[in-house]
Amino acid sequence: MQHFFRQLAWTFGVSIVMIALFAGLGIAMEPKWSVKPLSMHLQVTERSTAIKARGITTPQEGTYQVRQTRLRLPISGGKTVNAILREPENAPSGRAACVFVHGAGTGKAEEVYADLANALASAGITTLVQDKRLDNYTPLRRDYDSSAEDYLAGLNLLRAQQGVDARKVGLYAESEGTWIASVMTHKDRHIAFQVLTSAPVYSGRQQIAMAATEYLNIIGAPGGVVDIIPRLLSLNFAPIGLEYADFNTAEYRDTLTMPLLVNYGTIDPAMPIEQGALQLIGDAHAAGNSNVLVRYYAANHQMRTGSSLSLPGLPLDKDYTHNLEDWINAIAAGATEDDWLTPDIAGHAPIRNMRYRRTSPPVSYRQSGCSWCSS
Repeated sequence: MQHFFRQLAWTFGVSIVMIALFAGLGIAMEPKWSVKPLSMHLQVTERSTAIKARGITTPQEGTYQVRQTRLRLPISGGKTVNAILREPENAPSGRAACVFVHGAGTGKAEEVYADLANALASAGITTLVQDKRLDNYTPLRRDYDSSAEDYLAGLNLLRAQQGVDARKVGLYAESEGTWIASVMTHKDRHIAFQVLTSAPVYSGRQQIAMAATEYLNIIGAPGGVVDIIPRLLSLNFAPIGLEYADFNTAEYRDTLTMPLLVNYGTIDPAMPIEQGALQLIGDAHAAGNSNVLVRYYAANHQMRTGSSLSLPGLPLDKDYTHNLEDWINAIAAGATEDDWLTPDIAGHAPIRNMRYRRTSPPVSYRQSGCSWCSS
């Protein structure tokens, strides 16, 4: 009997220790923010996504034949990658150029952005698409700093191209690539413009929580499931890797001093399409930059139509490349925030009902008023 009580006491003691351990882990892994209903919405009054600046006529898509050159691009760490340079034949000198920054997953220059890069080049904009380096990019660990150096190598190659004005070279970044672009703007303060498409804006853990909440609400999941699943998915798994899930892009957004074009697809449930736009507008304004346009398309994560899923072979929104070309060429011609003849925010009205809120929210630009919002 004495042995039984000793065993019972030992089991009880171990149980208490395990409960305390898991409770401590739960507190440590629990995020310091939660997903709550979005109370402010962007005002979208114009359905057309067209972009036009006062007194500026821009070359249209198909104006130039495109010359394509395959090359090897030296990048960071002594590595080289394949790249494709596309140039508008017989276009005037002093033109703009754009390097493409990949989103999540793999990215071969031969396989991605061909329709976008060709379209821009046919409108007089030199483009570069390079392979995504994968030795520093895995499911558990991603080095956004060295990735930024890799794409800056492409940016500098464009600056040296014949016919390109080095002061008019900028970025097109998509999805996770917008995080890399934010690091690039900290490293290089002379980036001429940024196109940010499907930008997560917030950290990966916050993004996962928001996306899970959206999906669960879309399928009509019970309230208890909506409450618990996003919290489980957004726990801190840094001890097993995944440090990049807490990459804090807010540390880099103070360099949003260049003209910005922000694009979101309204059938993309994974991205913070209102929250992200509000955040980017506010951060740019805080940096003294009011030259920001936002466009919403009835499209998915890659601005493609026909499905909310990222399926192969889907067409781009019919106006998407034309708007990119008009905006980049207008910026290259010197368009300021006062020159736009079309609305700053336009397209298909986004519908989202969730946003992030930290348990102890810092003072933000929205607390002192938001001229682009409605309650």
